[in-house]
Amino acid sequence: MGYDIGYTGKDDLTADWGLYLDGTVIDQLATACNIKGRDAKGLVQKFRHISVPWDLARRQYMEVMQPRYVGITEQALPNFRELSDDSRGALVSLVYNRGASFQIPEERDPSNRYKEMREILAAMKRRKFETIPDLIRDMKRLWDIRELPGLHSRRDAEALLFEIGLEK
Repeated sequence: MGYDIGYTGKDDLTADWGLYLDGTVIDQLATACNIKGRDAKGLVQKFRHISVPWDLARRQYMEVMQPRYVGITEQALPNFRELSDDSRGALVSLVYNRGASFQIPEERDPSNRYKEMREILAAMKRRKFETIPDLIRDMKRLWDIRELPGLHSRRDAEALLFEIGLEK
C-alpha cells in the first residue's frame, strides 16, 4: 500500500481520502500534489507530524484504491479474467506501482523503460501467461538494487505470486 501525492491533484486527493482524513490534513498534504523527485524530497520534513494509522490506510486501500486498480488492470490487459486470483493480484500490484503503461509505443520510450510492460501486454494477448513472471523479474534492470532494494524484492514477489497462480 502507498499513495503517491506527487502523481495526483488536490481534487483527486480529496476524493480518495475525504472519507478517511480530516480536511485540514488533506489541505496540508495537497501542498505536495504534483510535486515529484528532488522537489518532493524537500517537502518530507514538512509532513513528519502527519500519521495515517495502518487500519485506516488499509481500509482506504481496500475500499478505494484496490477496486480502482483491479479495474484499470482488467481494462489494460486482455484475458485478465482467465488468470487465477494470485496471478491477477500480481498484475494489479504491478499496475499500482508502475501504472498501466503497457501501450506506450517503443518510439515514445527511447530509454526502453516500458519494454517489459509492452511484452506483458503481448503475452496476455497471446495467452502466453507462463512468460510473464520472467518479464516481471526482468524489470529489475531499471533500478539500482543498492538504491531501491525494496523494488527488486517487490518484483520478485510479484513474479512468484504470478507463478503460484499459474499452478492453480
